[in-house]
Amino acid sequence: MRKINRIVLHTTAGWAHETPESIQRMWRVNTGYHILIPTDGSLVHLADISKITNGVAGYNSDSVHASYI
Repeated sequence: MRKINRIVLHTTAGWAHETPESIQRMWRVNTGYHILIPTDGSLVHLADISKITNGVAGYNSDSVHASYI
């Protein structure tokens, strides 16, 4: 397991009707988030915590990225 030093909270800055599938389509190659939080407050796991995602350049190797819609 990789060492986690940061939890980064993002927003999709989109519309409330966006779906987890539409967010995933936006990230064509490597998802930017580990966890997506839809407007109902549920958690959608997009990537395993052990994987590096493409959330913030220069900080991805030791961060977990979560985003809310």
